[in-house]
Amino acid sequence: MENATDALMMGFAIFVFVLALSLTIVLFTQIRQTSDVVLQASDKTNYYEYVGDRDNNNIRTERIVGVETIIPTLFRYNNESLSIIIVNNDEEDISKWDIIQVFDLTVESNLGELDSIDSMDSEDLKLEKSAIYQLFKNNANVGDLFKNIKKSYENVFKNNITLPTQAPWQGNNDYINTRIKLFINGTNDDSMNSVKITYDNFFNKYKNKQFKESFQEFLITEDYNVDFDEELTGGASGVSKTIIVYRKIN
Repeated sequence: MENATDALMMGFAIFVFVLALSLTIVLFTQIRQTSDVVLQASDKTNYYEYVGDRDNNNIRTERIVGVETIIPTLFRYNNESLSIIIVNNDEEDISKWDIIQVFDLTVESNLGELDSIDSMDSEDLKLEKSAIYQLFKNNANVGDLFKNIKKSYENVFKNNITLPTQAPWQGNNDYINTRIKLFINGTNDDSMNSVKITYDNFFNKYKNKQFKESFQEFLITEDYNVDFDEELTGGASGVSKTIIVYRKIN
């Protein structure tokens, strides 16, 4: 009887040991994954300005990246002069871009103007001051580009009766960061300022995909009237704008 009791105790001890070992392995795996993300976000080289070809006040460069590079960049767009476009294909023609999402403060402030896309030459449209419009305004397909941008926002706000005139997170840093997290992790039933938000889980959907990152920095005058095919002359004052486009390549 005593031997049987000892055997049961030994068996229970082995069970507890195996369980503890399994939990320890799972815990260390999660810690490693978290540390990878933190190290990636804290690596200063991810935020260095690229050195590329300078062409009439424009600097362009490209590299291949994954979501581990895209995600930290998203948290910078509200505090830096950044516009970010994430595209689900690798088309050169901007009219064919299947846009996943756009991160641009000017666009987000003027979603109501996306309905006026056919009159983008109107001086009354605030969207004309967006970095995206300024960069592509000389492209014949700029109108189609903004129609594709509108579609991306319609997907985000599809559970609302109409497209809001401005993004519900606009003007609030906490809301903007929450929006980014919802985009990364996905949501079907969250709302912000009484506006319903829908996002796919970007991380899970694209974690094994590669994107071509096009980083372009350019200079425009304060009145937004520079032709990007011409150099600024006469010491004209200007503002620096940066657009990052991520196009999925596989």
